[in-house]
Amino acid sequence: MKESIEMKMRYAMRSFRRNMKVGADSGDAETKKWLSDNYYLLERRAQKAADECKRVEKALKGSDLFSGLFTRCAELCKNGCLPDENGITEFFGDNGLDGISAGCLSLAVVCALINCASKSIQAQNPKHLSNAVVSLRKVDEIDFELVSERLFKAEEILRKDPTGTYSSMDKQTKSFYRRRIAVTAFKSGKSETEIASKALEKAKKSEKHIGFYIVNTQKNTKRGNLYIIMGIVMPLAAAVAAGFFFADALVAVLLFFPLWELFKRPIETASLRGVMPERFPRLDIDCKTVAQAHVLMTVSVLLPPADRMNKLEEKLEQLYLSNCGGNIKVCCLADFKAAGMPRKP
Repeated sequence: MKESIEMKMRYAMRSFRRNMKVGADSGDAETKKWLSDNYYLLERRAQKAADECKRVEKALKGSDLFSGLFTRCAELCKNGCLPDENGITEFFGDNGLDGISAGCLSLAVVCALINCASKSIQAQNPKHLSNAVVSLRKVDEIDFELVSERLFKAEEILRKDPTGTYSSMDKQTKSFYRRRIAVTAFKSGKSETEIASKALEKAKKSEKHIGFYIVNTQKNTKRGNLYIIMGIVMPLAAAVAAGFFFADALVAVLLFFPLWELFKRPIETASLRGVMPERFPRLDIDCKTVAQAHVLMTVSVLLPPADRMNKLEEKLEQLYLSNCGGNIKVCCLADFKAAGMPRKP
């Protein structure tokens, strides 16, 4: 049976602990010093990597995608040396990466470095151990979202979005779209380029954003209609039953709204079970379209008594100042006064 990457990380943790307990006089002194100085970094990274590998391998059960990516990352980080973004892109650039591999790239790199550190300790090789430790500290400085964007096979198709919205999105939203395409392709057995091409074709016909056909934004009308019907039928039926029981129609009328409130929460819970929340795409804040956009923000409040109007003015002024002042227009009470409207409700 092929050893999982999670088990490799668990073994690396045991190796770090075992070698820390061994006396300083045994083995290579420099290797011991590197392990002693960086033990908590290695153990923490290995523990976190093992937990993440467990989730990934469970999701990809029966697939060799992650193990294959780990093998390639071990070649990338040979001798514990991790290249920069350009070096990583060049290494994987020939064939690119599918969406799942692109999303797991940072985890696979960390696992490869931890595995290298573990082997270096066993081989008493302080040079490779020091390289692995330095690279583990360097991992957080690598922009893996940028690397994934460069290597994703269907990226060029997504950039042909007829509305031009995709190119203006932030990195997290682009990464989310790539993962959704990868999961859809993995479940359907189709290629990611085929999934992205179909989404682009539909977007061009309807002149909509390509993400509309990547993320399922279609409303579940059947479930929504059922929620509305049950929200009326169940309290009405209970109220009518109570009216028959007490032989008084007024009881049914008076109990309808209390029963409606009583049934509302369980009906909502049952209707929303299994429904995934919709994700709103976010644009990059540095995009020119965002910088030139005008935003209307409405703050709904109940007007306080006249003697507390000053406090409301202070809160609105704080809201105005905390949102870049001139970039966002806040209609405060001063605007109402300028328009000749009375302060008192």
